[in-house]
Amino acid sequence: AKDRKEEAKPEGNSKAFAEAYTPFQAAANSASDPAAVKALIPTVAAAIQNDADKYTFGTALIAAGSKLKDTALQKQGIELALASGKAAAEQVGLFHFFLGQSAYEAKNYAEARAQYQAALQAGYTQNEPRPASAKT
Repeated sequence: AKDRKEEAKPEGNSKAFAEAYTPFQAAANSASDPAAVKALIPTVAAAIQNDADKYTFGTALIAAGSKLKDTALQKQGIELALASGKAAAEQVGLFHFFLGQSAYEAKNYAEARAQYQAALQAGYTQNEPRPASAKT
């Protein structure tokens, strides 16, 4: 019975990631020094060992990017959260829509179209991804 409990246990953050993430989280929460937040990113990224780490850091980057009004940081976080495979179903479409918008603004229309289509496939219907996909 003990072995089965171990298998059913959801994957948590790795110890190395948690140690690297703690100072990043403190800096990001205060958001008083954007340079300090950004300087910690490579250290935390290097400590990622599993999908839980990817998702935790991805969502933290999205929040930090929002606080710092840094869309590149938000995009990095979204890509990491999607790569983790741990994003909730309702988040996946929104994440793809955001990546589509980002690609469209960068005039990368093929990438924008692919992201908008992924948003639609994930069931995302807000903000009209269909017409946006047709325009690209």
